[in-house]
Amino acid sequence: SFFGTSGAAPVAAGAFALVLEANPELGYRDVMHIVARTARIPSLTQTNGWIINGAGFHVSDRFGFGVIDVAQMIALSQNW
Repeated sequence: SFFGTSGAAPVAAGAFALVLEANPELGYRDVMHIVARTARIPSLTQTNGWIINGAGFHVSDRFGFGVIDVAQMIALSQNW
């Protein structure tokens, strides 16, 4: 089976590669900010446990910033 961190890591790596292809000038901190700004809260989960951190982003101990949105990441990276 292909799930959990074994499945998530290559999917995320592919997403990051697309972002860097859209804007090769980005550094790792830029990519981290883009992920945080574009992630969305999973619709199939309870909203319990989500807080707003000091930077104003929703964050969860279980889901981090949420589900990556590759299309939004690419769009934001092109104008970063």
